Amino acid sequence: MEPKDTGGAVPGALHRELLWALASGAAYGISATLVGQPLDTIKTMMQTEQARGVGRATVLETIGRMQASPSLLLRTAYGGGRAVLLGAVLFRSLPFVVYSGTLTSLPWHHTAQLGGVDWRVWVSGMVAGVARGLVGNPF
Repeated sequence: MEPKDTGGAVPGALHRELLWALASGAAYGISATLVGQPLDTIKTMMQTEQARGVGRATVLETIGRMQASPSLLLRTAYGGGRAVLLGAVLFRSLPFVVYSGTLTSLPWHHTAQLGGVDWRVWVSGMVAGVARGLVGNPF
């Protein structure tokens, strides 16, 4: 739903948009970590076994070794996960927040489109991409 034309940024919408963007970015980061961390652990275990000359284990063999005990499985699959989770939440939230903040702050009285997409969407996406690139690749 497009806000009423106020001739500028939509009053009061920025705060709400930023909170929604932060929540959606956090949900993205949490779900990506919950799924990706165990898969990355399995991949790393397989690579280290191969480097040690033990041979190339399959994914199922590696999971089988991790399942020696339920607590070992969780510790192994999510070991070091707090730092990964924090980083994922912060880095995944940033583009959402910057995009939403930029989009909400741009004037709503222009309706120019580029390729059938509102110009504000293009600009907001580019600003979010630049912000993520700068934070993700420090000098």
